[in-house]
Amino acid sequence: MKFLNHYLTKVDKDYYPDSERLLMYLGIVGCAFRKVYTDPMTRMPKSRFIDPQDFIVNNTCRTILSSDRLTHVEKLTKREVMLRQKSEFYRDAELPRSDDEDLDSSDTSKLVKKNEGISTPTSENKSLFKFYEVHTDLDLKGFEDLGKDSSKDGMPLPYIVTICVSNKRIVSIRRNWKEGDPLFNRIEYFIQYNYLPGFGLYGIGLSQLLGSNSIALTSILRQLVDAGTLKNFPGGLKAKGLRVENNTKAIGPSEFWDVETGGMPIRDAIMLMPYNEPSVVLKELRTELALQTQQIAGTADTQIPESNAETPVGTTLAMLEVANKVQSSVLRSLHMSLGHELELIFSLFADYMEPHEFLTQGNVHQISSADFNENIKIIPTSDPNLTTSTQRILRAEAILRLAQSAPELHDMKNAYHRMYSAMNVSDIDTLLIPEKDVLALDPITENMNALENKPMKADIWQDHASHIIVHTQFLEQNPDMQPQMMEHIHAHRAYEYLLQMQVAMQQQMPPLEQLQDQQLQNDIAMKAAEATDQLHQEHQQNNPKPPDPNEVMMADIEARREAAIMKQEESKLRAETEAYKAMLKYQGEQEKHSIQQEMAEDKVEADIELEELRQEFALKLQELKGKQEARRAKSGTK
Repeated sequence: MKFLNHYLTKVDKDYYPDSERLLMYLGIVGCAFRKVYTDPMTRMPKSRFIDPQDFIVNNTCRTILSSDRLTHVEKLTKREVMLRQKSEFYRDAELPRSDDEDLDSSDTSKLVKKNEGISTPTSENKSLFKFYEVHTDLDLKGFEDLGKDSSKDGMPLPYIVTICVSNKRIVSIRRNWKEGDPLFNRIEYFIQYNYLPGFGLYGIGLSQLLGSNSIALTSILRQLVDAGTLKNFPGGLKAKGLRVENNTKAIGPSEFWDVETGGMPIRDAIMLMPYNEPSVVLKELRTELALQTQQIAGTADTQIPESNAETPVGTTLAMLEVANKVQSSVLRSLHMSLGHELELIFSLFADYMEPHEFLTQGNVHQISSADFNENIKIIPTSDPNLTTSTQRILRAEAILRLAQSAPELHDMKNAYHRMYSAMNVSDIDTLLIPEKDVLALDPITENMNALENKPMKADIWQDHASHIIVHTQFLEQNPDMQPQMMEHIHAHRAYEYLLQMQVAMQQQMPPLEQLQDQQLQNDIAMKAAEATDQLHQEHQQNNPKPPDPNEVMMADIEARREAAIMKQEESKLRAETEAYKAMLKYQGEQEKHSIQQEMAEDKVEADIELEELRQEFALKLQELKGKQEARRAKSGTK
């Protein structure tokens, strides 16, 4: 996006120096953090690197996106604090005295300043005020999320709480979710950059990868230097009573000193200590450690063959890929983090951008917050798979070779333009010949242009049959010109076919703009079909062909093949019919058996019911007889 590039390069001039500082920290420490926020004074988006000692994270999480508490330690001058209070970004509160606190009292800050070679005067350091900007989830009284679901009562919501460290007072509390968001998602302010992924929140840098090797290399180098120093300037023993004036002074070239040996030979009076030469083993060990360190850091020197016509491009790219595995992984991580950072900056412009104009490359553009909508995605144009300019050149060279192998399928000018772009050549348009209108010429001149590798063009008004004859004869004598000449011959054949169809349809083809009409296309298709059928019939009438024996034989073979196929289909149909009859018979038997079984079951049920009725009738009859006998007995008694 033009405005984003303009803003980060021209308006926010501290962005790129700050990015260079971030990359320096990232390579050494392995992890760096950046804060994307809206400046409370200018109301413009900013993205700044945070010193590692000024960023406090709940390190039980895996990423800062999953952390429920992020704290940025800000050090502000009195003027900055008062401006924030005046703009109501901070509430009015009495500032502590400037000498209440030493901001560099922590061991981490002192160590960082020592390594950077910075010595800050105490008076200057105490003119700053320390604030904790805490991004956390809070359940503030009076701001509970009741909503429609009372079960959400007491749910912590994201807030930004700023605390003055000196007097332990809260100077601001701001909500950290977009108004109207039903999910109360936290607005992200911080971006994490990792050199290489670590086992926890923090990444791994060169200090972790090369720490032990660096210490070993330094120790070995010191030993080698000390051994060389002792060998070149050795110490020793001298006989008691031996007098040497200024014996602590080194004897220079062509200098001789008086020595009183007391009559003893000087060889017997002085003995040098047996210091050895610098160890060859240590030298070899140091060389091996240096190579190992280069491989671990991903900076090993790989011999790449010189690029020529016989060098396989794939082999060269494979060697580069192996040699730059670490760099590729690092660049992919930076690519993703930068994409996230640009998305946050983009969202801030959508919230705070006011309509205005800006100038880029002499053109005036208008921009407003409506241009920063959710449908636009900001993605870095960098390619993390290409870590060096050599890889970009080799890829462009591979594309150029493929284009040269089939020039009729490629835009050669674009292929060369990519090659020059990969080589970072400026003013490419001045190197490439500008495109000119190509004229349709006679066939002889066109053949000459083909030999000189100049463009050729066919036009509808030309005698295409004559052109095709001349070009075909020229192509037989110059077979190396086949790709270019065949493309031109095909153009003549296309125009010849167009004229033939226009004569047969008795109308001219409309312009391309009118051909977008579907109804017009269908009308042309119907007329073209009629014209094609008419041309075919005329061709058969004018050129009757005698029967070809081969065609007759092939027709006979085809007829026999069709007869065999029909016979096979008849046999197949007969077999399917017999199978269907057998299936019907089987289904009938099954149905008959089923009916018989149902009838038998019904008979059994009827017999059972009849037997039950008989038994019931016998019981009732017996009961009736009992009653009659009882009645008779009663009447006889009376």
